[in-house]
Amino acid sequence: MAKNLKSKVDPKAITIKKVTAKKELKPVAAKSKALKKTEIFVEPDKAKELGNQILPNESKEQGTFHLSKMQQKRMKRFERRKTNVTAETFKDLASETWDVRYKDVIFTEGFEVTEHEYKPGMKFLCYVPKGDNNKKRCWIMGLHAGGGKPEDMQQWANDFTRLGYVYFSPEFRIKEGEKDKFTPEEQKQAIYDMFDFIYYIRKHSEEFGIKKKKGFSHGISAGAIVTVEMGILITVRKEFAPDANQNKMQLLATASNSGAAIPEYLAMIPAAAVTDLHTDKKQMPPNYFFNGEDDHTVEFSEAVKTQQSESMNGVPSLYHWFPNTGHKLGNHDFILDQMINFFFSYIKEVKS
Repeated sequence: MAKNLKSKVDPKAITIKKVTAKKELKPVAAKSKALKKTEIFVEPDKAKELGNQILPNESKEQGTFHLSKMQQKRMKRFERRKTNVTAETFKDLASETWDVRYKDVIFTEGFEVTEHEYKPGMKFLCYVPKGDNNKKRCWIMGLHAGGGKPEDMQQWANDFTRLGYVYFSPEFRIKEGEKDKFTPEEQKQAIYDMFDFIYYIRKHSEEFGIKKKKGFSHGISAGAIVTVEMGILITVRKEFAPDANQNKMQLLATASNSGAAIPEYLAMIPAAAVTDLHTDKKQMPPNYFFNGEDDHTVEFSEAVKTQQSESMNGVPSLYHWFPNTGHKLGNHDFILDQMINFFFSYIKEVKS
């Protein structure tokens, strides 16, 4: 990077200007606009001396160095501030640490929360980071534990809104105090509720300032069960759940704290994991499993079966098993860090 330039290199020898790429460059996509590159021109006698110290991974020839996309964005910021672009400016531009949305903490003023209904009698909370004017944000839905309520997910809402996500915490049908008796029929109704919820927020995406295609889900205990099974069922609803909401919807990835799928949903995984040969698009969203090896509420063996079945069918799900740990996992900071990186890896895979 530029911050490693040797002191004997004369800054005045470096000038910066923008040029348009040559016509022979192939566009990234058929509909993409002509590509543009920003270059640094270094005097030929200095090029050899500089070597790989400016941009070690970028192409260079005859003393010409290409700026990365991130550096181009930074350059534009300097231009908007009407800053004179000098060699010293470039050094600052290349060496300064810039936060990345959805991966680093950007918004530290808290969040704004509003309450809504996605169908009669079923509410959800919407958390939006304060100070964020972006209207096309990624979003996460967080599902509470059995016997819980949407307000229980506020800590997770705070964690993810600080990164720039819009965070939703919806209600779903589960009997009060029945966290240890989450029957298959109740699981089915809860999943159907979440399909209705996803459809609702996609329909009102402009109101909530979200991107329809860039959503994630995570859950705790009963919410984790719903998350895992919803991820399996979401792309095979027509075959296995014809009475569920059939409107278009998708999730990029999911994560579960103490969750697993019952045999009924395990049997659906081979169909859910099939790649659509017409669009070459993976059907089932991958899940990150977090489970305690001593969990007897959601049996640890069931979590292992679910993860292994997904993996054997080509779904790139991940797992972390906590030894000497029961149903309540703790380890919030570790799990959060893993989820952030896991979700971030899928954000750029789908075009807005």
